[in-house]
Amino acid sequence: HVSKSDIAWSTAYQDLEMTEEENALGEAAKLMTLMEIFKQNEAYEKCAIVKQRMDEVNKILKKKR
Repeated sequence: HVSKSDIAWSTAYQDLEMTEEENALGEAAKLMTLMEIFKQNEAYEKCAIVKQRMDEVNKILKKKR
């Protein structure tokens, strides 16, 4: 069942204890994927929202490097 899988993954995911940089890299990957999907669908308002979030994530990554 899907909900059982979601709970198990959520618990396992929390146990990873990722750093802020690792979290930011994961978020960046997700946002880049979404950006490509939205571009293909010509959903430019969504692209703008994703871009704003990506700018925030990039600031985190720049601090860490």
